[in-house]
Amino acid sequence: MNPRAAMDRHSLLATPLACFSLGGLMLLGLAPALANESLRSTFPGRRIGGGSRGECAARLVINLVPSSSVFASGSDDLLAVLQGPSPDPRPLEIAFSAYDAAAGGAGTRVGQQVIPAGAASLVLLRSRASARPLLWESSYQCDADADVDELSFISSEAPPAMSLLVADAQPDDAALQSTLSAWTGSCGGQLATQTVLRTAGLKGLDVSQWPEELPVVCAF
Repeated sequence: MNPRAAMDRHSLLATPLACFSLGGLMLLGLAPALANESLRSTFPGRRIGGGSRGECAARLVINLVPSSSVFASGSDDLLAVLQGPSPDPRPLEIAFSAYDAAAGGAGTRVGQQVIPAGAASLVLLRSRASARPLLWESSYQCDADADVDELSFISSEAPPAMSLLVADAQPDDAALQSTLSAWTGSCGGQLATQTVLRTAGLKGLDVSQWPEELPVVCAF
């Protein structure tokens, strides 16, 4: 056989196979799962925000998600934020933005919610957005801290808790979804602080200044 003809024949055979490698995965529903798996291992999130210099910026805010800070919220789309104690509470701002995986950052903002200032509490809410992956940021609306030197290398601006919402659920996600659903029965009531911390896998957190029970605020 002519070498060129043999090469052309090989190319024709290889092309459909190459197409199938992606198309087949999409038909089998595996492409989104593989994409989510990649995001779970590369997303540079942090589920605990705050802890900076300044009274407001030092207050902890925690997205209750797996330690990877990546979470599939499921059809109920229930989310939870834990607010630490503070002598001067400020409003809690929740922001949702499309996630640009290629750029590794936030895209267009698709939703925002402000929770009135309050004491240490567990806040339950929904993103109200169907887009996934979705960047979820929680932070307090802090004023400029006049006590912090403007030349200081330590910023008074609190880093937000930052998590990623994806579509494909893993066992840890399913367990947390179930727990959050059960917690909606405590809206307007209270939950034991240690119970909430154990569920969130926050065993090493210093809660000496926290109340023994947390009010459950449902901001649906």
